[in-house]
Amino acid sequence: MKITINQSDLLKQINIAQKAISNRTTMQVLEGILFQAKDNYLTLISTDFDIAIDTKTPCTIEEEGSIVINSTLFGNIVRKLPNEPIRIEVENHNILIRCEDIRFNLTGLDPIEYPSLPEVDTEDNFSLNQEQLSKCIKHTLFSASVDDSRPLLMGILVDCSEELNFVSLDGYRLSRVTLEDVNAPDMRFIIPARSLGELDKIIEPEDEIKISHVPGHVLFEFGNTKFYTKLLEGKFVDYKAILSEKYNSYIVLDRKNMVDSLERISLLAREDKARLVKLLISKDKLEIKSNTEIGDGYEKINCKLEGKGTNIAFNNRYLLEGIKVIDTDKIKINLKGTVNPCTIEPVDGDVNYTYLVLPVKLKSEEF
Repeated sequence: MKITINQSDLLKQINIAQKAISNRTTMQVLEGILFQAKDNYLTLISTDFDIAIDTKTPCTIEEEGSIVINSTLFGNIVRKLPNEPIRIEVENHNILIRCEDIRFNLTGLDPIEYPSLPEVDTEDNFSLNQEQLSKCIKHTLFSASVDDSRPLLMGILVDCSEELNFVSLDGYRLSRVTLEDVNAPDMRFIIPARSLGELDKIIEPEDEIKISHVPGHVLFEFGNTKFYTKLLEGKFVDYKAILSEKYNSYIVLDRKNMVDSLERISLLAREDKARLVKLLISKDKLEIKSNTEIGDGYEKINCKLEGKGTNIAFNNRYLLEGIKVIDTDKIKINLKGTVNPCTIEPVDGDVNYTYLVLPVKLKSEEF
């Protein structure tokens, strides 16, 4: 293999391919990226068996070929090279890298040892633009579980049975984003949250992403990149039943004021094991309290109440995270007493988002 490629072009593809490299693998070949030079393109392939990436970029090819190169070492070398053409020559697993007066010699691995990519050939697909997909990820990723004893909750459900819904929950809160005008086939699958987090790092504003589903895998195609991920197998929680509850009151308030207040209160709340924050809701005001062994915090912000006021308590982090991902000036909090879940929604936003959070049960005198 003999190729010439500009440093910035090569580095961009390395950064993409490294999203599928695991630091915990015991297989030496999986510490590397498979480089294939063919038909005027350099293709980089990487996998950790959960995620696989195939990404390519044009280059000047003198001699076609392939080699597996250690991802970390090669990536660090390329990052430190000047933004000039790099010449790479491979012979008998020996790799010569030259850029201006700089030279490195590395040893690669036989490409025949590298795992094959999943086969995805299906008409079960639909497309989203980068803004749509990134918003779906942003509004659900944070509320997926990190508890590996409940592996299904470590994923995000993509439900195309009616509208297109992205859903995540961890047992304490639930996030749902709905896209109504997407022409998607009737299907449901659960994508590991980690996979969507890595995907979101490499899609770009101009990208149109084609999403194809086959049993066991889903493929995201955009630009010159293919991103494969294994799916989580099993039956997801019936989120529609959880969200079906009717509420008898709601408040509308300024989102930024609420976020600022909760962040200040959290300075005390995080000293409490339950991270407890208390909300006292009346006709035109929302009082926020935190009481811990080291001190008390109190804030008051304006709100508009429809229905009956109430007192309710939450884990401050769970409440704050669901509000922070909302982009609108105003939010609506739907309530039904002290012990029932509440839902939080944007007011006049361009994202159809619902966040449900469970309260912490307190006795009336504890408020």
